Amino acid sequence: MSILKAIITFCLLQLIKIVHIIKGLFEYMVSYLKKNLYLFYGAQVLNGLRFIAPVWVLFFTHYISFSQLGILEAIGLLLSVILELPTGVFADLIGRKYSIIIGYVIAGIGYIVIGFGNSFSIFLLGYIVSSFGSSFASGADTAILFDTLKDHDLDSDYTKYSGKSVFLGRGAVIVAMVIGQFMYAIFFGLPYVALGIVTLVAAFLFIFIKEPTREKNSKLSLFTYREGLINGFHEAFKNESTSKLSFYFLCIASVELLLLWFYYAPFLSWLGYSSSNIGYIYATIALTRMGVSLASHKIDNLLGEKNLSVLLPMILGISLLFGFIRNIYMGTIFLIFHYSLFTLRYTALDKYINLRFDSKYRASAISTLNMFVSFIYACVILIATKFISLNNTGIMLSIFGGVLLFIGIPLAVSFVKSTDNKVEDFSAELMSEV
Repeated sequence: MSILKAIITFCLLQLIKIVHIIKGLFEYMVSYLKKNLYLFYGAQVLNGLRFIAPVWVLFFTHYISFSQLGILEAIGLLLSVILELPTGVFADLIGRKYSIIIGYVIAGIGYIVIGFGNSFSIFLLGYIVSSFGSSFASGADTAILFDTLKDHDLDSDYTKYSGKSVFLGRGAVIVAMVIGQFMYAIFFGLPYVALGIVTLVAAFLFIFIKEPTREKNSKLSLFTYREGLINGFHEAFKNESTSKLSFYFLCIASVELLLLWFYYAPFLSWLGYSSSNIGYIYATIALTRMGVSLASHKIDNLLGEKNLSVLLPMILGISLLFGFIRNIYMGTIFLIFHYSLFTLRYTALDKYINLRFDSKYRASAISTLNMFVSFIYACVILIATKFISLNNTGIMLSIFGGVLLFIGIPLAVSFVKSTDNKVEDFSAELMSEV
C-alpha cells in the first residue's frame, strides 16, 4: 500500500513539473497578448462543445416531468443568484484566472454527476454543483478578455476579438450538435458526461493564461469581501447612463437566456422536429451565428452604440411576435434569424458594459448583472412552467417579443437619451415611428 502511495505521489509530482515546463515554454515562445488570446479561444471552443444542447430536454423528460425540469432550472438559477455577486468579488480579489479554473473544475464535476443521474434527487445535486461552479466563471471570463485587450490599448476593439471568440465557439457547437445526437443514442447521459470532461480540459488551459494588469484590491478578508459586494453593485449603477444601460442589458440578456437555454429546444419539438433533426437545426443556427459574430465588429462600427441599442430589441421583438404561429417553415426561419441576432448580446452589448466599468470592480459589476438575469430567469421559469406546457411553447416566444417591444425599446430610448451626445437622426426617426 505504501509503495502504491509513493508511486502515485511521484506521478503527481512529475505531472506538476511537466505542466510548469509546458507553461514556461509557452510563455517564452508566445507574447502575452497572443498567449492569452490563443488560450481563451481554445477554452471557448471547448465551452462550445455543448453536446447536450439538442437533447437536454429529452434527456431530463426521459426520467422526470417537464414541470420538475422547470423546478431544477429555477433552483439552479436561484443558486446562481445567491452566488453570482460573491463569486464575482472573489474573482476581483484573488484574480479572474483562478476563479475561472475553480469554476470550471466544479462545473465539470456537476455535469458528470447529471450525466450518470436517473432521478430528480441526483439531478438536483448535479444542478447545485454545476451552478456553484458556473458562478465562479461568470463575469470573470469576460473581464479577463477585456483587461487583456486593455493592457494593449485594444479595449475599443473588444467586439472584434469577442466576435472571433463567439465564431470559434459556434463552430464547436456545430460539431457538438451532430455528435451529441449519436452520444444520446449510445447512452442518454453521455452528452452531459462529455460536457463535464471538456469543461475540465478548459480549466487546464486557463492554468497557462497570464492574469491581466489591473488595479489591485486589498487582501481577501471579511471586510474587503463585504466592501467588494457593495462596490460591485455600485459600479453597475454608479450613474444615470450606466444604470439605464444596465437595466437595458438585463432586459435583453434575460430574454436571450430564457429562449436559448429553455424555450428554443421545446419550441422546435412543438413545431414538429424529431430529436435528430433538432441537432441539425442547431448546427445551421450555429453557422449563421458564426457569420454574425465575425460581422459584429463591422455592425457595431456602422450603426454605433445608440442605433444598435434601439434596433436590437425592435428587430428581435417583431420577429418573436410570430412565435405563436405553428408553421414549421416560418417558425424555423424566424428562430434561426433571432437566435443569430442574439449573438450581438455577447459582442457589442458586452463591450458597452465593459467600457463603463472600472477594472478594479469589473468582474463584480458584471456578476451583479448576471445575478439579476439569473433571478429573472428563475422566476419566469417557475411561473411559466405552471401555465405553459410543451404543447404550446410558441406562445412564450410571442410574449418575449412583446417584452422586447414594450419594455426593451423604451429602456433603449431612455439609455440613449441619458448619454452625453445627441441621438443620431436615424435613431430619432425610428423612435418617432415606434
